[in-house]
Amino acid sequence: RFSGIRGLMECEHCSSRRPFSTAPPGSTASDNCTCIDGYYKDLTRGGLPCELCPTGGKCSNDVVLAEPGFYMAGMAMVSRCSLLTTDGSVCLGGAAFGDEQRCRTGHRGFLCGSCLEGYSRKADYRSCDQKC
Repeated sequence: RFSGIRGLMECEHCSSRRPFSTAPPGSTASDNCTCIDGYYKDLTRGGLPCELCPTGGKCSNDVVLAEPGFYMAGMAMVSRCSLLTTDGSVCLGGAAFGDEQRCRTGHRGFLCGSCLEGYSRKADYRSCDQKC
């Protein structure tokens, strides 16, 4: 809830302008409204309304972060990593789109599918676990 006018008896609910949103106490403008956990601000639609978090994503503070085993392929496009090792997926998650995606050691690139310099793989669809 927020109020742009000091001393009002009742504040306006964020959700009246942007469903599934809230604001910290003392907020003075609708700009202070952020999506509740489990929802994100879709900037392609002007941030209104808050959208349900996509599968494979963790949404908090208006941002979508990839869960472990997933990779951010777009602002709200989360892709499942298909490259697995005996220790699990090569995509470690925890990054938003535009941030450096977190890949297991030896991996880089889209869906963590390329080998870092100094690493190689025995065959396609295998992990980059061979040090050169």
